[in-house]
Amino acid sequence: ESQNQVKYILAKTRINPIWNIVCDSIATFGDVKAFRNKFVIPFGYTHNTYIRQSIFEALSLTQRDFISLRAVAIRDEDLGKVAGIKEFRLQDTTPLAAFNFDFYRQNVNELSKDTLVISKFEETTISGKINVTEDKILYLSIPYDGGWTLKVNGKETDKLIIDGGMTGVLLKKGQYTIDMNYDLRFFTKG
Repeated sequence: ESQNQVKYILAKTRINPIWNIVCDSIATFGDVKAFRNKFVIPFGYTHNTYIRQSIFEALSLTQRDFISLRAVAIRDEDLGKVAGIKEFRLQDTTPLAAFNFDFYRQNVNELSKDTLVISKFEETTISGKINVTEDKILYLSIPYDGGWTLKVNGKETDKLIIDGGMTGVLLKKGQYTIDMNYDLRFFTKG
């Protein structure tokens, strides 16, 4: 949930024990508990490594969770679109015994370094600026949809389907203005 900006969790009966570690319990309303995630990554963060979607899908859910903090999953047919980005190797996976919440915080902080500074966030328009310190893939916490047009420095740019359905774009080292506009496709045809 951290990667897709889930800031709050509401739960009635099934309380995940890990929420007591990664979240602050902030209120109870009748039989509903409210939690605030302490590890939220900003909308529009960047990865400097990728993993092939075919390899990612073959992993266990726990392995996917660990690797998602270190690399973005790219569809195999899109590998040519991310030239210059380092490929994540499975041998670089953190062993389960080495995982702790300081390590988790370190990964969240690393992903939060080069992020989109949003100037406008509306239902059909998202705009902001970003400075990337090296070639990276911008992960936008919004599902991929053909109705979204993405412009980088005013030029329409191809979007990537990343992590099995989210939106991404390759950015070379530098400063960028990002503009996204949503148009309900086929609305006027109806």
